[in-house]
Amino acid sequence: WLLILFSGVTCSVSGPSEQTGFLDRSLSVNCTYDRSYRNSVKYWCRGAKWSSCRTVVKTRGTEAEVKAQRTSIKDDHTHFQFTVRMENLTEQDADGYWCIIERSGVDLGTPVTITVLPGDPAHVAGHTLDLFCFFQPGMGIMICWWGT
Repeated sequence: WLLILFSGVTCSVSGPSEQTGFLDRSLSVNCTYDRSYRNSVKYWCRGAKWSSCRTVVKTRGTEAEVKAQRTSIKDDHTHFQFTVRMENLTEQDADGYWCIIERSGVDLGTPVTITVLPGDPAHVAGHTLDLFCFFQPGMGIMICWWGT
């Protein structure tokens, strides 16, 4: 067997391929990873191309939240995911980004395209928003989220 990995190939880290946020609102992106990378440094990189993306914010290999201007990153070692939060979105935030795990050799990453729409998420002309709800029997909780 022969396994060849190329720079920019996604492996052992995943996230949404695209995510939409709204002007002046916050947006969270969850990136999951293989448990073997629990203590690795994770980072959020901006740019459509892996080879030229710019690091926006980076963990220290711990669960401590790290903030850089309007963007923060927090790693959850129990659920093997890190969350990037972008606050007060602007039109200029719309771009390609990467969820990346730092490791010796070639880092691992997966691309995420961020789109920023104007206006209130409940009143965006030309877009339909659906509300999805899930009720957990026996727990008495309902979880709802909206989507397009």
